[in-house]
Amino acid sequence: MFAKNKEILDTFSNRRLLQTDDDNQVLMSDIVIVNQTGTGNFTTINDAVAAAPTIITGNHSFVDGWTTFNSSTFVVVGKGFVAVNITFRNTAGAIKHQAVAVRNGADLSTFHSCSFEAYQEILYVHSLYRECDIYGTVDFIFGNAAAVLRTPTFFPVSQCLTNSMPLPHRAERIRTRTPAFQFKTARFNRQIT
Repeated sequence: MFAKNKEILDTFSNRRLLQTDDDNQVLMSDIVIVNQTGTGNFTTINDAVAAAPTIITGNHSFVDGWTTFNSSTFVVVGKGFVAVNITFRNTAGAIKHQAVAVRNGADLSTFHSCSFEAYQEILYVHSLYRECDIYGTVDFIFGNAAAVLRTPTFFPVSQCLTNSMPLPHRAERIRTRTPAFQFKTARFNRQIT
């Protein structure tokens, strides 16, 4: 993390970004500051978004010592977050067990035409997902929040933790502690190698 960004982050270190215990803090490797005065990295949100990659990649996993909660490649905590046409990928691999592509805890957040790629525990959902693709082997989506998935497409991949290929119609593919997931026109494609 750049020294200037570290200094800014330290000024907010006493804030609680999520209501979690100390073992489940939000981990950040860098931050981007948007400020119209020119004192940040960018002067407009559009400039910051234009500079962002279209594929965001990480590789934290349960096997490497991260909790499932903190293995996320990308974490959303800001109310009203919007992502369009971005791929979020966790490349830890099937043998690394839980490795989340996105953990979303933000109210009123929206993902439109995005792709979520991982192997197990791919997408920790909250809010709205529209026309998104979800690639994985098991537990495609999970969480304990209300979420609406409009026209999602699920792509099971053939690299599995066991000898049997996960089938998208089995109950453990989509799990929640509360009946809070709503699907509209969900599609399941054939397995991908």
